[in-house]
Amino acid sequence: MGFRHVMTKLGLGIKKHSPEILGVAGTLMIIGGVTWACKASMDVADKVKETKENVKEIKKSAEDGVVTQEAAKKATRKEWIECARVCAFAYAGPAALLAGGLYCKSKAVKIVNKKLEGAIATTTLLQNRYNTLAENVKKEYGQAEFERLQYGTETRTVEVRKTDENGIETAKMETFDDVVDVSKVGKFTLVFDHNSNRHYDDVPHNIDFLNTAERIFTERLHRTGVLWLSDVMKELDIQPKNDQEAKLARLIGWTYDPSDPNKDCVVRLRFRRVYDESTLNYDTGYNPVFILDPNYDMNINQGWFKHTK
Repeated sequence: MGFRHVMTKLGLGIKKHSPEILGVAGTLMIIGGVTWACKASMDVADKVKETKENVKEIKKSAEDGVVTQEAAKKATRKEWIECARVCAFAYAGPAALLAGGLYCKSKAVKIVNKKLEGAIATTTLLQNRYNTLAENVKKEYGQAEFERLQYGTETRTVEVRKTDENGIETAKMETFDDVVDVSKVGKFTLVFDHNSNRHYDDVPHNIDFLNTAERIFTERLHRTGVLWLSDVMKELDIQPKNDQEAKLARLIGWTYDPSDPNKDCVVRLRFRRVYDESTLNYDTGYNPVFILDPNYDMNINQGWFKHTK
């Protein structure tokens, strides 16, 4: 491996992690600047104390007639000028270090914002293309077939054992539509199941709860103007699948803009009851869960980015 290749790889690595590097460097510089400033403060305090004592002696000499009043004034002025010079030099280093640290931190934030803006723009483009494709599939094959393709739902027939009041066990075959492997649902397709403390075993109760949640979220959107997907997930007690989803959930959501004809300004969770493939139990079959496909906006942060540039 040649030297040029090594330097190129090193340069690409530094560029890739430049926000982290700048952030760490800025933090270290700020800590160093604060520590240095504390030490400088003690030196300055000593110098000011020394200057006051010298000025006091000069004043006493003038009163005793050892030196003239004019000479005393010049000596006093010289002492304070020297004190100011020492103080300025004492704080110059810490100030420069603190300024450099703040610059590095602000630069890191700008780089991250720029990267996030690009990521959101790319995601918006992909989302628009996906929406176009989805509409074509719905028109050609229907809503049911689209959802089957979207979530990978299948129809399963399994044997379920039932025990009557006399303790007699019988077995019969039951068919379950919309069986899904919830671990493989797409990004931001939320799963509302027993992992949420808002979820109940009663399906009608969950449907009423999600319908009510839509109305409450819509009212909040109209009241505040902005609603983040992370807030919705928090209220529904739905945990993100990974760190990337957790970060993006804080960047996308809904905006309230009645003047935009393309926005209905309503929060729709677009939930659907399915059966979780991993919960097969031969006493009950599959457990029902809910898949949520919220109608969030992808470009909610564009206005925020303009204010942070």
